[in-house]
Amino acid sequence: MRIAIRIPSISDLRRKVEKKLKETTQVVYDGIIHFTSATRPTWAELMRLHPYSRRNPVEPYASSPYVVRRTGRLQRCIEQRRLGDWRYGIIFKTSEAPYITYVQRGTVKMVPRDFVKAAIEKVKPQIEEIWKRP
Repeated sequence: MRIAIRIPSISDLRRKVEKKLKETTQVVYDGIIHFTSATRPTWAELMRLHPYSRRNPVEPYASSPYVVRRTGRLQRCIEQRRLGDWRYGIIFKTSEAPYITYVQRGTVKMVPRDFVKAAIEKVKPQIEEIWKRP
């Protein structure tokens, strides 16, 4: 009696890993876009001061990682791309939206909204599912 065991080739394994890396990057990118697509505050909320100010924040905006989408400029500066062999990434083009760092980390007058960390936490189950698949 013979037992045949098929051992996948290196190219098969490489293709599977690259596919999973690409899927993971796409899931994280979609999460970031979700967190940067919040609806605008109402006029009444804006009249109380800026909703993200440290001095007089408007809830739920001040404690939320969501970023209000006004022009879409911040979203346009976020790209998902292949960086090379075995490398995929999400690029933040700070030359097109230099304020992205201030939005994420906050300033002396503005509360931070770490939308990247929030997106990764939200999609963690999806990422785990991608890497559990054979």
